[in-house]
Amino acid sequence: NRNRDMSIVVACAVLVRDNLTCAYCHDKLVVKGKNAATLDHIIPRSKGGRAIPTNLVVSCALCNRKKRADLSDYKSIFRAIEWAHRPIDMTKGRELAVTHYPSRMKPRGRKRVEAIA
Repeated sequence: NRNRDMSIVVACAVLVRDNLTCAYCHDKLVVKGKNAATLDHIIPRSKGGRAIPTNLVVSCALCNRKKRADLSDYKSIFRAIEWAHRPIDMTKGRELAVTHYPSRMKPRGRKRVEAIA
């Protein structure tokens, strides 16, 4: 599934890394609801971009659509590339994922196997 080609923890870690702020217009966003943050692929997947943290930035829906239509704003794209190369914190990403996306979290550790007597 195209929507699930990355871990929810990685996606949330990118949201935390960018402080829920649009990389292009610098508006403050939220995780869910109105004015929700989206993840933007700097190099689009249609052009071979991968769903990895260094190719992802937080974007508002308006800037995401605007970037898709007009790639001539190189200054904001270069700024987004700088943002994307900051380190991510997987622990904080996991905390955000557990809080907002519990149904998409996979159980950690080994499954318990009970002996049959």
